[in-house]
Amino acid sequence: MKTNNFRPSQATALSRDFTDLLVRRWSVAWILVLVASLLGCARLFASERWETLQAINWVENPSNSPRAGPGGELGPYQFRPATWHMYTQKPFALALLREHSDDVAVRHYEWIKRSLQSSGIEPTPFFIALAWNAGIGKVVKGRAPASAYQYASQVNNLVGVLKARQISAVATSVSETAEPEPTCGGVLIPETSLAWAGQPGAWLPLPQAWN
Repeated sequence: MKTNNFRPSQATALSRDFTDLLVRRWSVAWILVLVASLLGCARLFASERWETLQAINWVENPSNSPRAGPGGELGPYQFRPATWHMYTQKPFALALLREHSDDVAVRHYEWIKRSLQSSGIEPTPFFIALAWNAGIGKVVKGRAPASAYQYASQVNNLVGVLKARQISAVATSVSETAEPEPTCGGVLIPETSLAWAGQPGAWLPLPQAWN
């Protein structure tokens, strides 16, 4: 009769090696998941900033008119000279050019965001817009005028529209069945599920200047 020379110590060693292999693989997997999550969060924050700034542009100057506002405001975000020169020494006339105006808008957004956080206020799109219109001091003191609250509500609602579009685009891209994409910009009809957001009939057209 043939004897088996396999000893318990060998079994223990093999088990330990197999366990170590699993731990290493799971560790790598969790690291990858963590990195992907962090990148996802970074994209989310960047996306919300873009959505908020786009909404502010739509409210401030939807047609991107080059005309100066009543207070001398210029450009897509209707910056005033004092606000513009908080972040750049470039000529104020460059506020009319989107690439320069966008750069200042991002800087101003981040400054408002940090100021709200340091005051214990969550930097939601609503409060970002409220401070953008009324000034950070009035927001912190609770003295923003009613017109600023209306402005912030408009921006917040448009941010919701942009987020719905983003979710719709992602859902459409991963869908197993091809769905027609909206052929024109628009606002998702209330009480319409996001599953139907890819259908043209689920959207109401935005004003022409907003497309």
